[in-house]
Amino acid sequence: MVSDGSSVAVRYILRGIHTGTFMGISGSGNEVERHAVAIFTVIEGKVTEGHIVSDSGGLLEQLTN
Repeated sequence: MVSDGSSVAVRYILRGIHTGTFMGISGSGNEVERHAVAIFTVIEGKVTEGHIVSDSGGLLEQLTN
């Protein structure tokens, strides 16, 4: 996590096992990771705006392999 003025950026990884239908793909039992970055604007201690960018292509590849 880094911040600069009113902007805060967080890089994170979600991990799990694909057990049920997700994105129209039946559960595969594969272990998967989804890498993402979230950027927030914080004004007076409150998040006023947020954007998330994640590796959906990488996740899709893990679900189908």
